[in-house]
This record gives sequence, structure tokens and C-alpha cells, in this order.
Amino acid sequence: LGTALSGGGLYRLQPHTGPERAAWDALGSGAAAAGAVLDAGYRRGMSEEEAVALAGAAVRAGVENDLGSGSGVRLCVLRRGGGAAMTYLPPPEEEGETAAAGAGAEEKAEEEE
Repeated sequence: LGTALSGGGLYRLQPHTGPERAAWDALGSGAAAAGAVLDAGYRRGMSEEEAVALAGAAVRAGVENDLGSGSGVRLCVLRRGGGAAMTYLPPPEEEGETAAAGAGAEEKAEEEE
């Protein structure tokens, strides 16, 4: 993230060419996998919800391809007006367990009626 005279934005620092404005970027040991997801899914004008889902999928792709990474994803959405929102996306196995537990509870409730 950076700021220039023309306003805020995302800038990559390239070693041989200097700063470069970018629509998205991925860094770190999982950058190749995350970048592939971002490259395939990014488009101008995405809603915040779509962007959060894409960012989460990109980070998860990076995590899955890096044995040293954690598994939960925390995203921070920075808004133009200065506001920010934090989002936690649980690991896929927790989502599955939660969904399975919820489905089982619903089925049990229906049986009791």
C-alpha cells in the first residue's frame, strides 16, 4: 500500500524498475499459488464481498502450498472513507466441521418434533 501525489493505491517495488502501480499483489512463500488465484479471479469493479472471497481463496491457496503457513485467514478491508473491517475465515476443516455439526443439530431437532 502506498500513497503518491495522485492518491492512494497499491504499489509493487520492483528491484530493477522501481515502484509500479498494481491492481493486486501477492508476496511470501505462497505467492505463486495466491497470485494464480488472484490473476484468474480479479476484475475491476468487484463488490467488497466478491473481493473478500477472492482474497480469502488466494490466501488459502498460498497456505495449502506452503507447509510452514498457518491455516486461519484474517483479512482487513480498507475503505476509501478511512474505515476498516476485519474478517476471519476459519480453516476449511473447521468450516466443514461447523457445517456438519449444524446439519446434525437440525436433523436431530426435526426428529424430536
